Amino acid sequence: MNRIIYIIVISLIAHQCPLFASYSWDGGKDPEKWSVTHPMFSPKGTRFCFSLVTAPGGRQHLISANTDGSDIRLWNSSCPIDTGSDKPLHFLWWDEDHICGNDQETEGDTPHDLTVKLWDRDGNYIKTIAGFGYHLGLSPDRNWLSAETFYHDDPIDLFLYRTGSIEPAAYAFRHYGTKITWKLYSHVNPSFGRNSKRLYYNRPVDNEYLQAYFADISELE
Repeated sequence: MNRIIYIIVISLIAHQCPLFASYSWDGGKDPEKWSVTHPMFSPKGTRFCFSLVTAPGGRQHLISANTDGSDIRLWNSSCPIDTGSDKPLHFLWWDEDHICGNDQETEGDTPHDLTVKLWDRDGNYIKTIAGFGYHLGLSPDRNWLSAETFYHDDPIDLFLYRTGSIEPAAYAFRHYGTKITWKLYSHVNPSFGRNSKRLYYNRPVDNEYLQAYFADISELE
């Protein structure tokens, strides 16, 4: 069913949706050559979003829509096609109407400093909600965010932020040596338990192996 919804939305984007009628897609309007990554549903399941690439190595487009295929939105549709990816580096739904992510290449006056920011579905900046990060984890109660240092950084630190603070409340771990994380693509990928009291993550034990861990953060509340 989810696959059918994506196909319908992509077909609408390519051929019918008025929002995209005059938009210059790199690679052309040929959905068979397009690729979709990072699809996810909003917290209540009323909407979904995904990253759309319409040409190999081309610009990434952040698309969101209702689960019935209506109300399709393109993140900052006024952005010129040759400016690169106009979207957060990594992104998550905050609620049914807002998306958070690392500000790396978004249009607007905010610094592209990889801090975690909040936008509406059209890409309008709302506020900064956490400090520097790469892959994101967001607690279900929205009180905590977690993210690690940037791609290829050594050492690798995993930060825990209280929502609204750019300074870490804690460091979950530090690891020296980045082969398994960056070269073997075994990313830290932080996430939270359903009660928002545990932080889960992948942690290297050396440069060949990693293990899954969790940290009890209930005492930090």
